[in-house]
Amino acid sequence: MGSDSCAVPALLQEYGAECYAPFSAAAEDREAYGPSDGLGQRVWRWWSAAELREGSYVGRSWVTYPGSGFNVTLPTDRASALERLAFLQDNRWVDLRTRAVFLDMLIYNANTRLVTLVKARPPRPPAR
Repeated sequence: MGSDSCAVPALLQEYGAECYAPFSAAAEDREAYGPSDGLGQRVWRWWSAAELREGSYVGRSWVTYPGSGFNVTLPTDRASALERLAFLQDNRWVDLRTRAVFLDMLIYNANTRLVTLVKARPPRPPAR
């Protein structure tokens, strides 16, 4: 979804403001982007909800996100994870067109042999 997907008010046009329309599944950007992997392919590609085995999410503004999108798996050791996060930041993985970021973590408790999936997301807004 480009910066021309909504209209910038005339008062703000002189400041070079960009405007991006709210998320809609019909306008979801699916084109690979980011730096090249050395083989001519972009490093970040879109994954369908079926490929990610994800259900939909309801966001803070009551927008439903379909569970598809651009997925990054972080390494399990701290130094490598921080390095990957720095790479994502340096290469603008999240930008003005990003509408939501969801974080899923698998946590293992060796004492109880319990594996827990934690899905971190913004809290729901209060009921109207």
